[in-house]
Amino acid sequence: MTKINFQNLPNTTTPVNATNLNALQTNVETAINGVVESGTGTNSYYVKYADGTMICVGRKETGTITWTADPAGAYLADGTFSNFPATFYSAPYVSKSIEYITPTNRYVDICGQGQPSTTNAGSFNLKTFWNATNTNVRAVYVAIGRWKAW
Repeated sequence: MTKINFQNLPNTTTPVNATNLNALQTNVETAINGVVESGTGTNSYYVKYADGTMICVGRKETGTITWTADPAGAYLADGTFSNFPATFYSAPYVSKSIEYITPTNRYVDICGQGQPSTTNAGSFNLKTFWNATNTNVRAVYVAIGRWKAW
């Protein structure tokens, strides 16, 4: 957007009309609010900011998990998040964690996480040290990156 010097305006070279006033209002609102766009996806939502930053948050309910025992005495399971609700310009920084576990007297950790891409938070591995039959886990992610170039 070209900056306009409003001194001695309007004049014949810079008419004040509905198009220019609407553009000015949009740019002022964006500058004040900072939010350009927001929306939802499958168990997720996103916010795009005027400076190019985007934040996505999502979750995955595992349902009843099929656990595999390993030689060290742990039980392992895998999961994959749905795609981001909006595409990043480049792969974002992603943090994954456990929001809740049922039954609640269990301990499960996220480990061995797959690499995120511009469209997905990647896979995750779950690990526990007790017989985890009939366990449900909600894994969550927060992704922070760019929706446009610098």
